[in-house]
Amino acid sequence: KFVVAIHDLTKTDFGSAASSTKILPIYLIKNQGYKIVLNQALRRAEKILTPSKFVKEKISQAFQIPASKFAVTYEAADDIFVRAGTTNYSTGKIRGVLESFDIKRPFFLHVGNLFPYKNAEILLEALPKLDEKFSLVLVGGINAFTERFEKKVGQLKLEKRVRFTSYIPNEDLGLLYKQAEALVFPSLSEGFGLPGIEAMAVGCPVVAAEVSSLPEVYGKAALYFDPTSKEELLEKMNLVLDPKVRKELIKKGSEQAKQYSWVRLAQETLGVYTSVREKTAS
Repeated sequence: KFVVAIHDLTKTDFGSAASSTKILPIYLIKNQGYKIVLNQALRRAEKILTPSKFVKEKISQAFQIPASKFAVTYEAADDIFVRAGTTNYSTGKIRGVLESFDIKRPFFLHVGNLFPYKNAEILLEALPKLDEKFSLVLVGGINAFTERFEKKVGQLKLEKRVRFTSYIPNEDLGLLYKQAEALVFPSLSEGFGLPGIEAMAVGCPVVAAEVSSLPEVYGKAALYFDPTSKEELLEKMNLVLDPKVRKELIKKGSEQAKQYSWVRLAQETLGVYTSVREKTAS
C-alpha cells in the first residue's frame, strides 16, 4: 500500500526528443519507462498528492481517476524568503552580493532551469524592446539547455544585457528578489510555481504567464500575460515599473504568500498517510 505525490505532468505534456539532451533511442526508452511507472503509480496508489487543484484535475481527466483519490497539498515559500522580506539589508551587503554575481541594477529576474517548457526565450524576444538600462538575470543550474540559450543570446547580440548565474544560496536569492524590478515567470507548465511565491514573500512583484497552475496559486497578486505574446509580456514588464502598480502588487503578494505554509503541508501529508494506514488496517 502506498501514497504517491505527482508534482506535475510536464514530461507528459512537453516530453519530446527536442526537449531532451539524450539521443533518440535512449530518450524513447526512458520516456516509455516513465509512462509505465506513472500509470502504475496512479492506478495502484491509495491516495495521490498534488501541489495544486490544476494538477489534480489534469491527472483526473487524463487518466480517468476519481477526484476522491486526490489530496491537494500546497507548497510555500521557505522561511528564509519570509525573513528576507522584513530584512533591511545594508548598502554594503547589497553591493557585495550583486558584485559577487556580477549583477548590475536595474534588472528583471528569472528563476528556474531553461528547459524548453520554461519558455524563457520569450524574454529574449521582449528584452530588445525594453529600455536599454534594464538587464535580465537568469538564476538556475547550468546545463545543456543553458548552453543553447547562451547561443541564442549571442545571436541576438544581447550579451551585455543578459547575466547567467549558476545555483545561488537562498540567503542571497532572497536579496536578489528584493533588488529586482520584478520576477518574470513565462513558464508554460508548473505544478505550483514556487519562485513566484518566494518572490511575493520577499516583496518582489511578479509578472507571470496566465497558464497552468499559476493563476490558481498567485491569485490576484501577479500581472499576467499570454506566454505566446512578446508584445503582451513587454507591456506587463513596463507596467510593473509604475510605482503605484508595484506598491499594490507587493502588498497583494505579501498577503498571497501568507496563505501557504510548509507546516500545513506537512500536517496535511501526514493526515493522508494516517488515513490510509487506518483504512488498510481495518
